[in-house]
Amino acid sequence: MKKTLIPLILVLILVIFWGYQKTNSQTMPAPIKEKTALPVGVQTISDSATLKKNLLFPATVMGKDEAKISAKSSGTITSINFDLGKYVIQDQIIVKIDDTGKNSNAGKNNFESAQIQELEQIMRISKESLELAESNYKKIGSFANRSARDIAKRQYENSQIALSGALDSHLISAPISGAIISKNISLGDSVSPGQLLATISKTGKLKVQFFVDQEQFSHFSLGLPVNLLSNDNEAFLAKITSISPQADSATKKFLIEAEPLEKNTLLSGTIINVSLEIKETPKKIGNILLPLASITVGQNESYLFISENGQAKKINLLIDNISGEIAEVKLDLPKETQIIISGNKSLKDGDAVEVKN
Repeated sequence: MKKTLIPLILVLILVIFWGYQKTNSQTMPAPIKEKTALPVGVQTISDSATLKKNLLFPATVMGKDEAKISAKSSGTITSINFDLGKYVIQDQIIVKIDDTGKNSNAGKNNFESAQIQELEQIMRISKESLELAESNYKKIGSFANRSARDIAKRQYENSQIALSGALDSHLISAPISGAIISKNISLGDSVSPGQLLATISKTGKLKVQFFVDQEQFSHFSLGLPVNLLSNDNEAFLAKITSISPQADSATKKFLIEAEPLEKNTLLSGTIINVSLEIKETPKKIGNILLPLASITVGQNESYLFISENGQAKKINLLIDNISGEIAEVKLDLPKETQIIISGNKSLKDGDAVEVKN
């Protein structure tokens, strides 16, 4: 009997203990989870009195004193007497444009061009006619022979001019002395009149040209330092050297030129960026400038958040002006007040926040 009671007593004790544990767990309150502080970026009232921002303008690199060389006739490039970066002398023959063909032979001036060979033939015939007319006039100095001689002389002179012009259009010479800063052709290329062949820079120095609109024009002045940003993200210091006083009639923009002040790797003909850092100030005294994204604009109210004692605090405000992504507002708060300018989209009044740089 005693042996039977002992197991029953043990089972009864375990049941009582399990019931006590369950009841105790139900009556104990659940642990309170602490709210995670949300990371935010801030800006003080005093730092918002002015706004720094970079203006970027696409610009074209070109030679400071340069001459562009274009084809005057159509044909094939059969000779190139220059290379990129090399120095050429004024009137130096640098390009020859000719016709090419399997059945063509070079003429007197070493051209296969049918036009030039035809002009060579015309000049040869007109020269023979002149020599004959002069001989006849020497034999018989009549009025008719003198007139024939004068006509033959003019025809010969005209043929010389025509041939010289044709040769000039096929033999391209350097209009100025300087360095070749752009080469736009290769041997064997076919070209047409007006096509750019090369660019010569008299000094080897470069400049950049860019355009600004009326709103940006007031930020520029002669001698103003700017940065030139290459396509390889290199920056070179430059200064403004020329500002057009009148806007272009079509684009309504003003032409501005700048010259590099230090050695650079810029190439003529390339497109780069001109960077200028400016400071904007509010139009009304006492106002501040904030990123528009830091403000929630609604139908009934506009508001932002400030960071105060580790919490977000909602502040209602009125917007005086909006320019692009910048809002001008008035806030009657201490200058050291921290305005939340990033991380504010999911904030609610009273949320815990942590200021991040």
